[in-house]
Amino acid sequence: MININNKVRADRSTIDQFQNQIRLRLPADYIAFLEQFNGGYPEPSIFHMKIYHPLDMESTIMKSFFGFGLENGDDLMEKYRFYKKLLPADSIPICSTEGGNIVLMSLSIENYGEIYIWDHERAHRHRAVLRDLQYITDSFTDFLKRIMPYDLSDVPTKGYEVESLWIHPDFYKIMNND
Repeated sequence: MININNKVRADRSTIDQFQNQIRLRLPADYIAFLEQFNGGYPEPSIFHMKIYHPLDMESTIMKSFFGFGLENGDDLMEKYRFYKKLLPADSIPICSTEGGNIVLMSLSIENYGEIYIWDHERAHRHRAVLRDLQYITDSFTDFLKRIMPYDLSDVPTKGYEVESLWIHPDFYKIMNND
């Protein structure tokens, strides 16, 4: 497993309080992760995904895992409140990628514990549904196994420049508190 840096710890009562507030139960493997790491900032790392659709991503770079009492906008409850109307019902955001996408965990009965990625560039104007998202794996434990260390200096960047940027109008409104 990759190294995850975080000096802020969470206790079981904080996790239980979160579950009570969202009225959903977290899988045991994710609870264990929160108790041990409480989210945090991984060493430079990447995870790979299967491609099911022509627009699916092959891989993405990790930015942060959400936890309780974290700064830099990585607090799990704050992220849940922020994305609640954009992500599928009965799901929670669990981490972010360098590209601004969100990795989420389904807590629905049918897809309990499954991990998906919400690509903000492909997001619809309405609340997302799981079938519109890219599936990653069936458990948080397997998701952690997929994350590999990554040396950013190995990435060839010469000749690559951002030519344009599009932001979903609803996402823009949320960012600007409209």
